[in-house]
Amino acid sequence: MKDQKDAAIGWLYFVQPSSFPELVKIGITERANPKLRNDELDNPTVLARVLVSGPRQHELELHKTYKAKRLPQSEYFRLDEDEIKQVIDYMERAAHALQKHVVKPVAPAKPAPASKHIPTEEELKRAEEEELRRQRHVIRERGEREYQQMATATKNREQREKERARKIAAAKEAEAIAEAKKGREAKRQADQRRMYEELYAPAPTAAIPYEGPGFEFDEEKGCFIEKSLPKRPFWRTW
Repeated sequence: MKDQKDAAIGWLYFVQPSSFPELVKIGITERANPKLRNDELDNPTVLARVLVSGPRQHELELHKTYKAKRLPQSEYFRLDEDEIKQVIDYMERAAHALQKHVVKPVAPAKPAPASKHIPTEEELKRAEEEELRRQRHVIRERGEREYQQMATATKNREQREKERARKIAAAKEAEAIAEAKKGREAKRQADQRRMYEELYAPAPTAAIPYEGPGFEFDEEKGCFIEKSLPKRPFWRTW
């Protein structure tokens, strides 16, 4: 029997037709009484029949495994003895996978008889004191637990603040070191520039009085001056 939709639970059967003993059939049925399906198949020899979960899936798995031995467009197969044993073993495992979820019914235990003892006032007082002690113990444990949580949170916060302060100080120190290095580099470059100027700058040329037409030497000023202009010194250097 082939169903379009797989049932939750059904019967997986493995039979051998009486009229064709060389063939075997692998199929499923959802009927509560699997013998009805057996009657429809003309009462073949039942090699195995188990109740499984998802019977359609198991049927397809077996058909796929022995598709090389399958008669076209049917559920009949030509299997040898070893393959028949393999199919039976597979069906036993499939049945066991469902049976392990079955819980055997167990009669409930008889309830304990109700106590007829009436507690005295002293027993009630002791029970009340015991309950108060238990409540105080629970409150104390809760308080200690909350205190530990607060202390841990405070410690973590202080560590984070210290780490932040350390990073800020390290950043400032790095900045100061960079500024100092920059200043030293600027001073070094200035010193190099000054030393270069001192070593390679040309020496000043002495002024030599120029004597030519229209000039005369003024002994009082110690230089040549133009004759046609007011007494004004003139120097030429080369």
